[in-house]
Amino acid sequence: MLTQPALGRRLRALREKDGRSIEALAHAAGITYSTLQAIETGLRMPDLATALALVDALGLSVYDVLADEGTLLFARASRRKPLKRRKP
Repeated sequence: MLTQPALGRRLRALREKDGRSIEALAHAAGITYSTLQAIETGLRMPDLATALALVDALGLSVYDVLADEGTLLFARASRRKPLKRRKP
């Protein structure tokens, strides 16, 4: 499960992999430069609308952003097990 700082690092890595600047991605997602910078540095957790806008602007799915090396943890902490992504 991604923590706030880990989510920011993940978004930054995906943005850089896509070859975009903070300004370009922020504009495409309809948010400010400072908002994206705060998210990427782990100072702010995006709300659902912002997260979806960023995912859409990157051309990815929510799974692509939240998955950690092919697994996504989704359950109560006491019963958490990794779920493997199915191949289409």
